[in-house]
Amino acid sequence: MPNEGQQYCLHLIDEAATLAFGAKIATTLHAGLIIFLKGDLGAGKTALTRGILRGMGYQGKVKSPTYNLVESYNFSRLYLYHFDFYRFNDYSECEAAG
Repeated sequence: MPNEGQQYCLHLIDEAATLAFGAKIATTLHAGLIIFLKGDLGAGKTALTRGILRGMGYQGKVKSPTYNLVESYNFSRLYLYHFDFYRFNDYSECEAAG
């Protein structure tokens, strides 16, 4: 698979830039694609996810999955799952969450 395992580090100046970048990411999404976001609490992971979802046409509330562990969004062409891996200890816990 091309680009598998590639990592990118970006510094976006503010939430508006983060939302705009997320909307650009939304145009590249396809079924089976996995994107991992890594950052400290408050780094903007959920803001980026919100931008992606807005770019896909979703207008509802976008919540951090901190308490539910996963938030799912269903679209006609794909499903988007927003996980909080911080609270998982191993892969089996991730599988059990869905």
